[in-house]
Amino acid sequence: MIECQKRSIALDGEYTAAYFNLGNAYRDLGQLEAHNNMGNVLMDLDRFDAAAACYTKAISLKPDDPGAHKNLGIINLLLGNFDIGWPEYSWRRLEDDPLLKVRAYSQPLWDGEDLTGKTIFLYPERGLGDAIQFVRYLPMVRERGGHVVFDVPLPMVRLFEDLDGVNVMVKSGVSIPPFDYHAPLLEMPRQFGTTLDTFPQAAAYLSADKELVETWAERLGSKQGYRVGLVWAGNPSHFNDRNRSIDPELFRPLIEVPGVSAFSLLVGRDGEAARVFGQAITDLAGGFTDFAETAAAIANMDLVISVDTAVVHLAGAQGTPVWTLLPLNPDWRRMLGRDDSPWYSSMRLFRQEKRMDWQSVLKRVAVKLSEQVRDAGKGR
Repeated sequence: MIECQKRSIALDGEYTAAYFNLGNAYRDLGQLEAHNNMGNVLMDLDRFDAAAACYTKAISLKPDDPGAHKNLGIINLLLGNFDIGWPEYSWRRLEDDPLLKVRAYSQPLWDGEDLTGKTIFLYPERGLGDAIQFVRYLPMVRERGGHVVFDVPLPMVRLFEDLDGVNVMVKSGVSIPPFDYHAPLLEMPRQFGTTLDTFPQAAAYLSADKELVETWAERLGSKQGYRVGLVWAGNPSHFNDRNRSIDPELFRPLIEVPGVSAFSLLVGRDGEAARVFGQAITDLAGGFTDFAETAAAIANMDLVISVDTAVVHLAGAQGTPVWTLLPLNPDWRRMLGRDDSPWYSSMRLFRQEKRMDWQSVLKRVAVKLSEQVRDAGKGR
């Protein structure tokens, strides 16, 4: 019953009956699980207050249930209620979730203790985009007096080699030096009490290697038109990829905007850009051996337009103008009801107004891009 309803929802995200049938099926499994899973259903329907009530009820039935606490945290972060959101989201470290990699060490998890004379080991927890987003906290950790050891993902070794706030950088998989405390990067907003008024380093805090930027400038040749880097899909193994990735054909209006010089920043699709757009786009993926190369290519763009992948984090962290395309029910980092991001001052958000309706989003983006290109031309 459950799998049948899930398949129905996957085929038609607007099929309301399937959501409620799924909720009834979960209810039959037991009261606690029913409230938690019905909250998930209501989240998918954008009924956030009702979903929060379900999670709260689940917590009242089992106060130490990490899944319900985590879900309540996600809703509050999405709504901007960070005082509730960060502590509740922190419960994820007690949940057996393969997507969350809070590590188990004999040393204690850092909970804000004084770090004077101590060594703290920090590490990414989820995707590569999260690593880019939350390394901004490393200088704040070191200001607490600690010796900071950072576990850097292998594709980001060169990108992060001059990262501020790190004493020792360890490549993932290499032996870790002795440390006193550890923590995943996603715990830093809670530890530093991040609110809408205290977001750290919303402006550029990463920079591409100057020599690589020059190398890419030579590779791209003389500038013709307004350079726009495009990404229409993410990693297909991502748990929410079906909601965030877009049919590349819908990007054609952007490529056809007069004055645009289009470049594909998409990796892992084996020549899809050329198959769909032919010579109307330049595919740069062949040169992206790591994130340092991607960062240098982005530094040569006037604008990046992308679905919600690591590319938007990288562009935002560099201060490059970036337009992020969001599904109706976005990741909590994008919040609700706003077209800007408190995490990145150079980012603009374009949201679906109807579930799975990317066509209208791309039409709006094409109009704004035309205006952008025209205004850029006037400034020359």
